[in-house]
Amino acid sequence: MAETADGDGRADMTGTAEAARPRPPSARWFTRRGPLAAAICAALLAAGLGTAKATSTGPFAAEPRYCWGAWGHDTNPSLFGGSENQDRTWTVTEDELTAGQPHGSCTVVVESGYDDEVSRNRENVNTVRKTATRTLTVAVGPAPADPDDLVEWIAGTVGSDSAALPDGLPGLAHDTGGLLALPEECAADGRPVYAALTIGPLEGHAGTIRSGGLERVGRMLLEVGRQMMTELGCAPAEPWVITSPWSQLPEEEEPASDTADVCRIPGLRFVFGSAASHSGHRVGPVTQEFQSCSVRTGREPAGPALELMMLGQPWLTAAFAETADAPSSRDWRGSGWVEESSAVVLTECGGRPVVLFMRGEPRAAVVGRDTIGSFAIFSQAVTHRVGCDPVAPTAEVES
Repeated sequence: MAETADGDGRADMTGTAEAARPRPPSARWFTRRGPLAAAICAALLAAGLGTAKATSTGPFAAEPRYCWGAWGHDTNPSLFGGSENQDRTWTVTEDELTAGQPHGSCTVVVESGYDDEVSRNRENVNTVRKTATRTLTVAVGPAPADPDDLVEWIAGTVGSDSAALPDGLPGLAHDTGGLLALPEECAADGRPVYAALTIGPLEGHAGTIRSGGLERVGRMLLEVGRQMMTELGCAPAEPWVITSPWSQLPEEEEPASDTADVCRIPGLRFVFGSAASHSGHRVGPVTQEFQSCSVRTGREPAGPALELMMLGQPWLTAAFAETADAPSSRDWRGSGWVEESSAVVLTECGGRPVVLFMRGEPRAAVVGRDTIGSFAIFSQAVTHRVGCDPVAPTAEVES
């Protein structure tokens, strides 16, 4: 989810999804089902929420505030344009938040005009006025109970290139989104409630509407989370703020190699071959509560072909509580499921819950071992590092 120069679409906030208990994943689960931001938003909206409270459109005025008053045009100048940029317009649609009913979302569509040169020949160059578009969606609600929605939700809001918010705040952010756990007082029927932010890909000229980077996105997430708490009537006495510098940031992407361990995980090797010049891998923060690895193969499609994560933050593992009802799979130590396109294993490590997570594309298996084998090697390395009993079966690691 690192910021890229181009994009092929934008998020669409439509529809609602009804929560369901986890079920064993079927073959159809592994078919991608539309824009990620739309899936996340739909998964977090409970049935029967009603219609949007307000829709506003226009240039940035003197002091516009949107998404329950959390953001203004100077919140993130790279994204919203700042007070001096009169060439950027926005459209906001938000649901009304009601105390005791922590469900809803806000969508901001940002548009920016730019001049594009169209050349028919060397002597004839025309300038055409075009519009770049980018969509943000922030939603509040419990984690999706449906397994396929849960996988998309985690991959879109946490991602393998995330970093923890400073000062012990219960959240993670990356270049194009993040996830923040709201206080226990905001819980819905005993289930934790989260603020989930996604910034969709850019549609239009590269560089016209940038996300502003991980730290700025993280502050945006905290600002809208605070406003959600106020609207829902569950704000803490002391507002959550970031006062410390960010640490444990993800590393820059490393070039692909057929002879080096991917993400420095012992034994995790890929054969990139001719795709090596357009491939790479990235190591995220490595702590007792978080570790991640992402692998990109080739130019297209955008995004990682394989994402591997260990999630140990109590506020985040709580999102997988219903996974405990799913039977263990393929002799793994824990509950959940292990399939070729995704895996979630909820296990115990030193008396605390830990989630091992994988999302993979078929192209990942083309350049390396099968995705389950890669997940097993990653799981073995992570559990050994943090001092846990093995989770992955030996047969999967050695396959």
